[in-house]
Amino acid sequence: MAMMVQCANLETREPTAGTASTFSKEAEQLLHNQERLELNCLGNQRNITHEMKVGRGYTLNGYCLFFAGQFREAKVKFEEALRLQEQILGSHHYVVARSFHNIASCLFVQCQFQEAIEIFQRTLSIQRQTLGARNLVVARTLHAIGYCFYSQEKDKEALEKFDETLKIQQQSPDSEQSDIAATLMVISRCLFSQKKNFRANRALIKALGILRSLDLNCVEVVASLYDVGTCLFQQGKYKAARNKLEQALTLEKDQMPNPLDVALLTDHIGQCFYGEGKYQKALEKHEIALKIRQDLDPTHPDIELCKRAIENCTALLRSEQQATKGNKICLQVKIALLFLQKQLRSLKN
Repeated sequence: MAMMVQCANLETREPTAGTASTFSKEAEQLLHNQERLELNCLGNQRNITHEMKVGRGYTLNGYCLFFAGQFREAKVKFEEALRLQEQILGSHHYVVARSFHNIASCLFVQCQFQEAIEIFQRTLSIQRQTLGARNLVVARTLHAIGYCFYSQEKDKEALEKFDETLKIQQQSPDSEQSDIAATLMVISRCLFSQKKNFRANRALIKALGILRSLDLNCVEVVASLYDVGTCLFQQGKYKAARNKLEQALTLEKDQMPNPLDVALLTDHIGQCFYGEGKYQKALEKHEIALKIRQDLDPTHPDIELCKRAIENCTALLRSEQQATKGNKICLQVKIALLFLQKQLRSLKN
């Protein structure tokens, strides 16, 4: 009882989330979702309403700042929430873990990946002790750690975390299918980066199957297909890369397409055709990409790259034509020589 009263009193001293903020509704919704996940883990067996309120005002303000892109300021608010929570609830409480997670997220978006990993690991330790080892709160933190590794191109370490995440998601009855699909997508990216293409394709096909069953052609799918296509291209698997990029382009066009994304995908498909030695098709794709970019922004930095690609295709097509013409002449000469040899043999006879 004493703790509840103390929490309630301290809550009145905290700032309230800025109701004038554009992102106050988003902040409330995010915090509500996090609290709901924690309640599910605890099975609603404890009266935790007052515990959850500790630091709530600071947290909501932090979310508003985070959504506004003010990550340093957001981190300060989350740290203020953390100090208050540790003072009231102790250092090993799931609400404290939530603040650690928020602080690490601020570090992540500022590309401070190693620092973020250290705090996410601390978050994970507290969550496993207080909420259990295999639940969606833990899965979310594992996923975040995976992305920290992935962002540093540490694909092996990232894959381990994403695999753990997926196992928890697949076993939990409360998992969203779209979340499972997102995890499968990033697993496929890691596997393609490690040239484990067979397993990567299986993960990608599963993810796309889930998203299609949900009737979702989302930005994440397009981005994943683009990443996979890029990995395959770098491995010299141009036809397979083109297949993924063409899927991405189809999905992009099915949505409200972003013309610059359409140009990017079309340009990369052109590069795949070039790698396959199909210079005429490559030329057509580069010309489409060039026109889109010139129409949207004549100063776009990729315009010059596109022009150079067109010049290369044109030069190679010209060389092919000349080679074909030369081959025809050689063939005609060979035929003439054979005819002469035949005539000479007949004269000798």
